[in-house]
This record gives sequence, C-alpha cells and structure tokens, in this order.
Amino acid sequence: MRSLPTLTKAKWLLLCCAVILLVTAGTALYVAPRWPYRKAELIRRLEDATGSRVEIGRFHQTFFPHPGCVAENLTLTNSDPAHPKITVQKVTVSGLYSGLIGSEKHIRMLSLEGMRIAFPPQNPESSGGQNDVRPQRVGVPSGIKFDQVEARNSQIVFARKNPEKEPRTFAIYDVILKSFAPGEAIHFNAVLRIPVPPAEVNVDGVFGPLTGDAIGKAQLKGRFTMKNADLSKFHALMGTLSAQGQFEGQLEGLTVNATTNVPDFGTKATHHTIPLNTDFTAVVDGTNGDVQFQPVHALLGETKLIATGKLEEVPDANGKRLTLHIASQEARIQDLMVLFTHSKPPLQGATRFDMSVQLPPDKKPFEERLQATAHFGIRGSKFSKQQTEQKVSDLSQRAQGNTKDDDPPPVMTDLSGDVNLAGGTANFSRLDISIPGASAALHGTYKLETHAVDLHGMLHTDANLSDATTGFKAFLMKVVELAKKKNKNGATVPVKITGSYERPDFGLDAPAEK
Repeated sequence: MRSLPTLTKAKWLLLCCAVILLVTAGTALYVAPRWPYRKAELIRRLEDATGSRVEIGRFHQTFFPHPGCVAENLTLTNSDPAHPKITVQKVTVSGLYSGLIGSEKHIRMLSLEGMRIAFPPQNPESSGGQNDVRPQRVGVPSGIKFDQVEARNSQIVFARKNPEKEPRTFAIYDVILKSFAPGEAIHFNAVLRIPVPPAEVNVDGVFGPLTGDAIGKAQLKGRFTMKNADLSKFHALMGTLSAQGQFEGQLEGLTVNATTNVPDFGTKATHHTIPLNTDFTAVVDGTNGDVQFQPVHALLGETKLIATGKLEEVPDANGKRLTLHIASQEARIQDLMVLFTHSKPPLQGATRFDMSVQLPPDKKPFEERLQATAHFGIRGSKFSKQQTEQKVSDLSQRAQGNTKDDDPPPVMTDLSGDVNLAGGTANFSRLDISIPGASAALHGTYKLETHAVDLHGMLHTDANLSDATTGFKAFLMKVVELAKKKNKNGATVPVKITGSYERPDFGLDAPAEK
C-alpha cells in the first residue's frame, strides 16, 4: 500500500500537468486565430494592404527560436494597369511570441531578397499631366509593426512611354528600414546604383509616411553621397564624378542641394580634361530621372560659370536632352576652348559671354550634336602659337606706320562677336577683331572637326603701309596697294581668312581682286 506522501506528490504532479495543459491549450486557443504566419493569413493581409492579387510559390512556417514564415516567389499584381507589379524571390518573416499579444502584431524582422517593383509607363492624357501618377494603394498590412525591414538585391523599374526604349532601372543593393508601421515615416539607409550616370549612391533619410496617394507623392528627406559616377555614359563626355548633398520633397519633385567634383572632366572628341566643381540646387523627378537646374555655380579650371537648365526625357528618342543657359563675367577663353580643340587652345585671355546650349540625345559625334548660340567678348587675349602671335604683332606695327621694327613686341587682341553652332559648324554672324593700329569686321564659319576657317569682311588700318618684303608683310603691302581707299587716315579693304586654324591663309577677298 502506497504511503500518503507518495499519493500527495502524484496528485500535485498531475495537477501541475493539468494546469500546464490548460494554459497551453488556452494560449493556443487565444493565439491560433491571431497567428499571422499562416499562408492564407499572409496573403489576406497583403491583399488588404495593397489592393493587389497575391500569389505565393513555396511556403513554410518557422517556430524556433522565433515564430515566423518563409515565402518564395511572391507576386503582387493588380487589375488596374496603372499599378506596379511586384515580385519577390524570397520573403522571410521573423517575429516574437510576446508580439502576438495585443491587437497590434509585433514583427522583429522582415527580410526581402530579390524584390522587383516594375512601374508601368505614365500616361499624361489620362492622368492630367506628365508628372502625375494615378493613385496607388501603398502601405503595410494594418495592425502590424516591423522593428526592421531589410531588402537586398532589389530593383525599381520605370517603363518608358515608348515601348521600344529600354526601361530605366535602379539597382538597390541594400536597404534597411527602421520602425516600419502604418501611418508612420520610415527611417532608412540604402545603397543603390543609379543608371544615368552609372554610380553607387549611399542614402540616409526618412521616407513617407505612406498613404493612399501615388508613390510619387510620398515625402523624402535625407542626405546622400555619390562616388565614381561614370560620365562616359553620356556618349560625348568623360570623367568621374563625386557628389554629396541633401534632399527634401516628393519623390517626383525632390529639391536637391549638392556639391560635385570632377577632377578629369572632358570630351571624348578631344580627350582634353580640366577640373570641374559645382555647387547647385536642382529639382529631380525620382520616377523618371528628369532634372531641373536652378541654378548651378561652376568652376571650370579657373573660370566661374552660372548655369540654369534641365535634363529631360525626349519623346521618341533613346536618351535625355540637356538644355542649359550659361553665363560668365569671369572666364578664361582657354578654359572654354580646351574642351573643343584637339591641340592647345588657340587663344588665352579674359572673356565674358552669354550662351544657350542644347545637347540632344543622339549617337552622332559630340561636335555634330552640340547646338549653341552665344554672344562673347574677349579683351587682352594672346594667341597660343608663337608664329600666329608674331604675325599679329607685325600687322599691328605696320598698321601704325612702323616699318622698321623687325622684332615687334607682342600685342593684345580684342575680339567680340555673335556665333551660332549647329551640325559641327560655328557660324559667326559677327566677329570683330581689334589690335593696336588695325581692326577687322568679319563673318563666316569655322568647322569644329576639320578646323577649316572661312571668314570674310573688312580690314581697316590706322596708317598707310608702304614697306613690305615677304610673307605676311607682303600681304599687308598688297592690301595697301589694291585698297580702294588710301589716304593719311588709313586703308580699308575687303579681306578673307581661309585654310585651317593650324595653317590660316590671309588675303584680299575676291571682289577686291577683280
């Protein structure tokens, strides 16, 4: 016969087991209907939050050490063609058992691997404007709060209105979101790669809160750094750009304040480089990559520039068009010409100019694509080639009536004019050149690729020239001998400059030779 203590211990053991069983059963009955990690429950919550149809390939639940689930090949599609299509290779949800208590479910970690968000082309006619996006339901499942969301190897893809164009793709290597909950702003860190120009960007900021508005209306604020942006993506340009700054506003209209540095800025046509630093304010459409510059303060070499303009998508073209208005009161002509000349810039000196530039998307050479109109003035310039500078000095001495100096000192040349550049040809409607003792008013063309010169106009000298020997001096003598007007006040005759920049030919224009 068992003793009393033994029976008492047995009863207590049975009682404890019963209590544990009841608590476990009660907890299970309480938690079961609230268990968020079932496949059907996950689909329901995602469909309620996005208004999309959700499909999941493989799925399994996890229980230790944390409750959760893993879903593979997840797809969200919507019957409304204005909504993006979302696919995710793998979704991992990791929660807390304590987070199952209460009306709000607390999720420790949500991990997304290989997510792709594909936006359809925008339709300005149906949405009322080029930058409008039809409302899309965005957000997270209601009643759930995430401590952290991680997304790795993701892509955001924006389709073009022209179906023949390649979509614009933003590769996002790594994103970490903090305290992700309905109706709250999202703190994030991200490393992404932008397509134009190709570059890695580190971003730290706040996104949202996400509401029922289009994703393009969502608010963004933060800072960024960009390194190793390859400018050769723009066909004609070359160089490696670095940038840093801050941004604020809506995704489709971010105001960006930044500084950039390109130590090796140049053009592929000449392979000449020069340092370029900028400090600018711009409005960026994060959905299509369009940029409004307002304004840009730039330092090109030692030349100070102020520019405004835009970089925008061109209908029925594969690429973007750059339009700029550039002005400077403190420029050096050699800094500007180095990008367009294959040899050393022909002139050195201070200049002021006002220029409108357009670079359309095209695969033609840079010289043929560049379009520009400009008004310029250059004071106190010198020619880089010693031979050319010597000829100008000779002309100045003879034009002043000095025929005895065989080694004249260098002189300063002033130029001003109006030019239109298109198709690789600079068309000078006015080109005024002035040196001590002489001036010329010319018009004509200059070919950027071949350096061919074809200028015509009138040359005026302050004094009659009576002595000349050979070469350039002989040309001056010919000018005087055949001048229609010769007196003590000087000579005025039609002249021309042809040949090339490297080997110019000076002479009387055809009408004067008849």
